[in-house]
Amino acid sequence: MKTIKNALCRLLQARWAVAFWVDGRLMVVGNPYRDRWFADPFIVDADDKTITLLVEDFSLQTLKGSISELTIDRATWKICQRRPVLEEPLQLSFPYIVRREGDWVWFMPESSRANRLSLYCYNRADGSCRRERDLVAVDLSDSILLDGYVLATQGEGLNGDTLHLYRKQGENYVASQPFVFKERVARNAGAVFEHQGKRYRPAQVCNEWYGEALSIQEVTGEAGRWTMAEVRRLTPPPGFEGLHTLNTYNDLWVTDLKYYPHPWLSKWAYVMMGRTDL
Repeated sequence: MKTIKNALCRLLQARWAVAFWVDGRLMVVGNPYRDRWFADPFIVDADDKTITLLVEDFSLQTLKGSISELTIDRATWKICQRRPVLEEPLQLSFPYIVRREGDWVWFMPESSRANRLSLYCYNRADGSCRRERDLVAVDLSDSILLDGYVLATQGEGLNGDTLHLYRKQGENYVASQPFVFKERVARNAGAVFEHQGKRYRPAQVCNEWYGEALSIQEVTGEAGRWTMAEVRRLTPPPGFEGLHTLNTYNDLWVTDLKYYPHPWLSKWAYVMMGRTDL
């Protein structure tokens, strides 16, 4: 029974593709791997020829995500190299980059099924990756840092309206007053970025289903008592069913796009099961 269920998941489950905004239009990155898809892209570095990303690397064989480094050829907009960075027994995704320093990259991936948020250090020179320390011993999803706080959704409400805050206190983080929205737009969709002197938080819109759109929210106010007001909502382009991350670095903008390899079959199956997504 488990084998049949896994086969159906591989056939019907939504997949994701990395894409960049290039000259005002979305350029979908070519994926040469038939056994995996990539999502949650964060930009590590870029030059005139290539762009380096940390991504969720989802295997269609194990039906589990890990963290990999991808190199994108800017001439062809195709993946030209993949290097595994971090794999654990449970699902990993959303490799939020905390700091870059030469060949060293510090990041904290989503590892909610392990009931912890941990900081890792990755050495791009030799490919080694070590776990530095645990930050919060809670099942947090898609965590980011802002003004000394960890911001994340949590538990069964990971796609809901409550953004949980953890304030830095010494070497640890302690729970603070959460931020509650009027819609299901709490889940982070990338790092907070600055544009023309203002700060913005990209968030996932999950009113109807996971990854249906992006909410770009202007962040104002004092740390821990911010106001987050939507200024723009981004919907997927024709041919795609969703998008759920947005990140920027050195004038580059990267996102990911949701699609189904067999869209009509998937939608029929979802109706039969009374679901909107797998």
